[in-house]
Amino acid sequence: MAVLLLAGVASAQTSVDRAYVSFGMAPGTSLGNRVGWLTGRNQTDVFLSLPPLFLDGTRLILAPTVAYGRRALSVEDSPLRAEDAVGYHLHNIQLGLSLIRPLPPRWLLVMGLSAAARSDFRAGFDAGADMAWTGIFMASYSLDEARGVRLTFGLVAVFPYDLLPVIPIVGLVYRKGDYIAEVGFPRTHLLRKLGDGLEVGVTGSFERQTFHSSLVQAREALGAHYVQETTLRVAHALNVRLAGPIWLNTSAGLILANDFALLDSRRKRIDTMSLRASATPFVRVDLSWRPPPRAPGAPAR
Repeated sequence: MAVLLLAGVASAQTSVDRAYVSFGMAPGTSLGNRVGWLTGRNQTDVFLSLPPLFLDGTRLILAPTVAYGRRALSVEDSPLRAEDAVGYHLHNIQLGLSLIRPLPPRWLLVMGLSAAARSDFRAGFDAGADMAWTGIFMASYSLDEARGVRLTFGLVAVFPYDLLPVIPIVGLVYRKGDYIAEVGFPRTHLLRKLGDGLEVGVTGSFERQTFHSSLVQAREALGAHYVQETTLRVAHALNVRLAGPIWLNTSAGLILANDFALLDSRRKRIDTMSLRASATPFVRVDLSWRPPPRAPGAPAR
């Protein structure tokens, strides 16, 4: 769970997915007369947990991750310049490192740090404006010996921040028998297994990301330096095992809230340019890798 929170890209279908390639799309919607009709929203995400490094047996584990996300947006009937209205891309490149300390028989402590560059990169790379940092301290307690039920709680610190510099997190993971429940904020997954290679259920997620932008018209007219996107999604999920640890995960549902805002150089919202899109359907398909879990007390390989 910690590495997925640090990833900062669209969430995996479950927390046991250690790598995935994902593609999602949604139809057009209006952003108002000042911007125009948003004709397409495509999102591509790649996430990879690199091989962990075991220090001093299994008492300390270093877990590096790498992630990349891209949003492609286009608008019609817009006063924006053509290069800003068609094929506008926002990128998220992220590296993370987690230090995991098992405390047998039931506790697990996690500390993590990630660095992300979020920008359209039209003006090149600006470390001061493009970079964002996330730190996490989390504890997980297994409520049963098989580690099928876990309670997770901790703190996430972000810099620079939009609302709060430190955010509490809490979650419950239930993986027993034919049922999978991962309940928490910002992601929730409720699934049921139908045999060994099929899962069905519902998912929900909240995402907010801020990107450094180089929209010349918005910069000159409004002093806008950042684009912020906020989404709230719910969907039906269908996951199919293709072979061994390789899964094809699909979801289709609604984007209940999809807001775009322009922020100034201090990341303060420009009230005159807060754009709210209506609820729209979306689909997402991803190919994921789920390695088999290590048994409790198993030695590192």
